[in-house]
Amino acid sequence: MQPLEHIDAQIKEAILVNGGDIDIADYPYIIKEAEAQGISRPELARRIRKVYESIDWRPYNKIDKLLEPIILKGSITGKEADAIVTASEQDLQRPKVENYILQNIKKRGFLPREKNAFEYDSFKNRWMTEEAWQRYQREKTAVEWLGEMAHSLEEMGDISLRKPEDARYFLRNTNYLVPSITMLTKSPSKADEFSKIIENEPNLDKRYLKVLYRLNRELPFRLNSQDFATINTLFDKTATGYALFVAASEQYSKGHIHIWLNETDAINADKLTGGFDYNSFLKFLYKINNTHPFYIGSLRFDSPEQLVQQAQTDASLWSKIAEAIMGGQIQAWLIGSGREEWVYAYNKQSAIINGYTIYTDAEKQLAAVQALIQIIDKNAPGPILVSDQQKVTLLSVEGSRTVHYTVHLRLVSAGFTKADIYIDNPIDGISLNNRYFTFWSQNGETDCLLTVTIAALQLIKNKTYTTNIHVDTAFQNLVIPLQVKVVFPLKAYLIQVLKYALFGALFFVLIRYITGILANQPSWFNAGVAAGSYSYLPQHYVAYFAGLVLLAGGLIGAIFLIRKWEKI
Repeated sequence: MQPLEHIDAQIKEAILVNGGDIDIADYPYIIKEAEAQGISRPELARRIRKVYESIDWRPYNKIDKLLEPIILKGSITGKEADAIVTASEQDLQRPKVENYILQNIKKRGFLPREKNAFEYDSFKNRWMTEEAWQRYQREKTAVEWLGEMAHSLEEMGDISLRKPEDARYFLRNTNYLVPSITMLTKSPSKADEFSKIIENEPNLDKRYLKVLYRLNRELPFRLNSQDFATINTLFDKTATGYALFVAASEQYSKGHIHIWLNETDAINADKLTGGFDYNSFLKFLYKINNTHPFYIGSLRFDSPEQLVQQAQTDASLWSKIAEAIMGGQIQAWLIGSGREEWVYAYNKQSAIINGYTIYTDAEKQLAAVQALIQIIDKNAPGPILVSDQQKVTLLSVEGSRTVHYTVHLRLVSAGFTKADIYIDNPIDGISLNNRYFTFWSQNGETDCLLTVTIAALQLIKNKTYTTNIHVDTAFQNLVIPLQVKVVFPLKAYLIQVLKYALFGALFFVLIRYITGILANQPSWFNAGVAAGSYSYLPQHYVAYFAGLVLLAGGLIGAIFLIRKWEKI
């Protein structure tokens, strides 16, 4: 190494040891070597500034940040030092990090208080400030708690975590915990903190948790026999385990997660919601992890896009999605994952859907799911209907008939919709069999038959009636032109004349036959009376009178029968 480079290296080491605050008078060997190189004091000062400016302070600033809570606490453990070394291993070698830590804590009054390692500078030697050391000495008194010896509040917390049932039993009142804390800490005010918790919290489970995390805020949260050091690690696991997710939501509803975070994690505690319901849990969850999956029952969806994609082929999912929408859970998911614009768009659509008077409550829920699909999947086509008839033309309807004409409506794209079907210019004598039809492709409801009924007797003959059949949905207005003309039923008229002429002839033949039998005169009413032998009444006149009655009765009865048959 060149002499000047050697001086620069010494200066850099001195700067780093002092955290940038260097008094060159404290380093006579640097001054002496500089003088040997012919460097004056002003030149040396300029050289020190140049070396200072060449140092990349980012790794050291990171270490300073990690040291702040340790400096405030007044003590450092080997575990804490190793954590800082691990966090800095990408930037600096371990010896440099350890040396920098030691120089920093030495300047702040840290000294090794115990001889737990051969090396003087080992972090195992319980480096502490004088104040922290005295506090540690006071807390070193051991007490028995739940059958084990504890030397600190933290150890009492550890024991309570391992023996939750025993701890709950001894937390029924203040008779057990409070005296032990007084003995251990020599501080009645500290013991009074726990006394107030026990007296003011009636719920034993909550009391246990409040005491537990007040004793040792570093303890994990236990759920389904698993321990979680942070809320983030808990939600990492709920993202893949539905049973754990359900358990976490239950713990949230009971306020247990609130207690844990309020005692141990002020930053994430600020994200807690005011409520304890399921929606509040979801809002909190997505504040912590906005990429967390969404559960509908035990079905997991990693993204809203995945949810609507599956809904487009699975009818059974629609009712579940509708329930989650009505409950506000899907909205909480979308807002939590940064998709507020989808919620705003859905709310607008929801207001429109609720205004549809033709929808039942169940159909409004299906329409809400359809709206959500359209909002999230921009490429999803809307439900579109087509007709097998571009127009309906009936220009030769016979005036005596009632005609039923069928139009086939079909849903050609996936989704749900309801059609409002009407004639835009209502005409007496022209009607539709249904006013509303529901289409839902996922449930197999894709076709319907619309029947147009023409009651010809109510229409004016030889007049062309023109109107339109409207099939209106939320996605389209399908118009089918309709033309109807009623003509004189010549063919039907002739058929009816021939039919009743035949019936009449048969009727008269029948009357003649019956009368002949009754009169015992099977002739054509030719009595054959001999000349000169006339009587006032013919022989068997009663039979002829009966024939007359039958004739009159048959004619009168025919009137009623014809009216019934022809629906006159």
